[in-house]
Amino acid sequence: MSVLLADLDATCAALGYSDGQKYQAEPDAAESLKHLIWILRRDLDNHEYRRHLGRAKVLQTDLVYMLPDYVHHEELSDLLIRLLVILTNPTLLLYREGAPKDNHGRKVFMELIDILQGYKAAFARDKIWSSLFEKLKQALEIVIRQVADMSNQMEEFPEDQHSYYSCLVCMRTARSPRVGFCGHHFCGMCIRNWMLTQGSRAKCPYCQARIGENTLITIRRSNSPDGRTCKSIDDHRRRLNMSSGYVRELAILPAAGMFLRGHVEHPPEQLPRVKPLPPQMLRQLFPSPLAAHLYGPHALQDFAIRSEEQNLLIERILVLVRNVLQVPANPEAECRADNDASLHDQVIWALHQTGMLDLVLFVISSPDEEQFHLHGLEIVCLLYREQSAESLADASLQRSLSEKQRDQQELLAARRRERARRQARPPTGRHSRFGGTYVIRNMKSVSDRDVICHQALERVSAIDFDREKEQQKRSHRHIKEEAQVTRRSAFTVRLCLREYCIEVLRSAYNTLVRQVRRVLERNAGSSSHDDSYLLWAIRFFMEFNRLSGLQLQLVSESLSVQCFHWVLTRMQHDMDMIVSDKKQARLWAKRLHVALLTFRELLQSLLALQRLKDDNNARALFDMLLNNVCYVLEYRETVLHLLMNYNEAHSTKVFLRDVVETANVFIKMMERFCQDSVVVQDKRRGGGGGRKKKQPVAKSKPSTAPQPTEEELSSKWAELATEVCSLLSADLEMPEDEQPMPFDAASEKSIDDQREDCMIRINKLLRSEKLDQAVALLRAAREVWPENEVFGAISAAPEDELLLLREIFMYNITTGEWWKSTRE
Repeated sequence: MSVLLADLDATCAALGYSDGQKYQAEPDAAESLKHLIWILRRDLDNHEYRRHLGRAKVLQTDLVYMLPDYVHHEELSDLLIRLLVILTNPTLLLYREGAPKDNHGRKVFMELIDILQGYKAAFARDKIWSSLFEKLKQALEIVIRQVADMSNQMEEFPEDQHSYYSCLVCMRTARSPRVGFCGHHFCGMCIRNWMLTQGSRAKCPYCQARIGENTLITIRRSNSPDGRTCKSIDDHRRRLNMSSGYVRELAILPAAGMFLRGHVEHPPEQLPRVKPLPPQMLRQLFPSPLAAHLYGPHALQDFAIRSEEQNLLIERILVLVRNVLQVPANPEAECRADNDASLHDQVIWALHQTGMLDLVLFVISSPDEEQFHLHGLEIVCLLYREQSAESLADASLQRSLSEKQRDQQELLAARRRERARRQARPPTGRHSRFGGTYVIRNMKSVSDRDVICHQALERVSAIDFDREKEQQKRSHRHIKEEAQVTRRSAFTVRLCLREYCIEVLRSAYNTLVRQVRRVLERNAGSSSHDDSYLLWAIRFFMEFNRLSGLQLQLVSESLSVQCFHWVLTRMQHDMDMIVSDKKQARLWAKRLHVALLTFRELLQSLLALQRLKDDNNARALFDMLLNNVCYVLEYRETVLHLLMNYNEAHSTKVFLRDVVETANVFIKMMERFCQDSVVVQDKRRGGGGGRKKKQPVAKSKPSTAPQPTEEELSSKWAELATEVCSLLSADLEMPEDEQPMPFDAASEKSIDDQREDCMIRINKLLRSEKLDQAVALLRAAREVWPENEVFGAISAAPEDELLLLREIFMYNITTGEWWKSTRE
């Protein structure tokens, strides 16, 4: 062991030295860095080598100074970034089975956390983040240079040979042109972005024809004299198989079988523009100003041409940022008050000043950087770890009146505590060697007199009668409440985080939530990804948006039926894992708490949509979500199960409080849903075997409206018969949302018991002259209850249906007489 530690010291000494202006690396510094990486990857179970490097402060004295000076040295910079990522790995990732519980292991665990906190202080310098910014920007700009070279090669061809290949979106010469069945031409990236924004129901932005990946043909340039013939798919496949020099990136072959022998000879002429181009089409290519600055107006991001080494470099830099931000805070060691810059605030400010946050914003806003979205999501969540959405939403260039009043109250409370501490200090008395006899007022002894104490004055002021009492054993099954660090950062840092939060909402939030949720759903069966980061981000940004004015278009991806259902499934999955995985029940309880807070914020944002009375889209979205959430049984049962299955062995009281608040919000929403029509149904209980017989209670007969006579009904049916015949002979076409439902799936009655209610509804619809709905309800009920042909036969003729409708119309079936006679 001592030999290896001495080897570590010699390797660290061979890295180089700093002369005050520049770090002078030794000629064999690269070999020393490789040796350090090799040793750390073969560390012991007690992490002795990692702790030794932390005590030697190699990162603070050598690595953070070497990287800025050798950032343009490819080998050294790559090795330095790899070593920094290994040294700053989270402590919990070093222990696969969780934090150690024995005394020695716990001591090692706390020492590793202290070492990481020292590393975080070294990363508060702007110089090291500036060098990492250059490396990350250089890796992202590699695509720009290669795409620019491809664009220059394409522009070498004469313009008149392919002038008809112009994109109808950007109105420029089409890059990687594609043509649809409707004959319109687009750039490959333009039509791809349009289909991403429209989803599975994408249509041509001009003629509204259906388009998709299997309805678009990629146009390729051939070597024909006129340059207008597009090679067939078979020719592309033959070239791919025979020639190794053929450009494989340009051979995008459709998967549909109908295109295996298809080719385009002379594409049709362009159709005139029918309507102006939607503004989201132009903004989709460059969602943020940084993207336009990086890629330029003509850049097409084909990220398949980026090398694997560059992808690894981007991932390592993002992981390094994540590792530095995840280091837990130590308020006792920092001794920072609110409105003061803590160590975490200093790191955030350094990231902001050097532009690293802008690059992270670009990565999470680009749909083509899907492989880095999880890292970007973790970075964004760790940035706002100590912040509250309410304080950021209230932050402005000037302090608000509430902030001033809160600061004054905190100052007065601190002064009162200091004054009380000063008054409680005992006065200077005699020498401690001389005791004394004192009478303690307002404290009775065994008798009615005051207590007499024969002790020193210091002991008299702190007298306690609980020393000889037996201490009650505390149950170890109860979970200890965890203190969450929430503080107000420095004023400039809060303003910076507020502006960054707004930029994330405007340019990246919907794309990030969509892509990350897609990845999590794809890997739902594995435990490699934690969905808590996405749930936390949804809750935080939706709360910030709600407190800042609720702009619906910024959080449209979260306020959807799919997002509500996904959050509900996450809650149900965590509840099931608490029962099945008892060893990790506390971990699953924490994840359930995060999902519960997200569900509560979704409900609060849904209720906040009522304030947008002038927005028709918001009102329609509110009605749709309200009907879905309140009607589906799983949403109601989940809140009830959380209340009934609360277990203090793995859930805290804070979780119970949040469950009660969520139930309160859900009940408010149910009141809003049921204010129009409330249906209350009582369950019938079977008669017990009791000896007492209930006395009959005289019931007052309800006052019923006079029923129409048979002559009145006959005359009215004669007026309606012609219209009913025309409806029965024609095919009824009603929208899906207006088609009547013969039974209520959420009712406590069985489907067979609801036949009488359906018959009553048909009678009411006929008498209220809603004939089309009555005919549609009759035919729908016939398919649900075909037995006994109560609603007619399946192959009933229009004449038979007319007689059945007349029979239903003529009887006063609200009393149930017709239904009893029919069953008999």
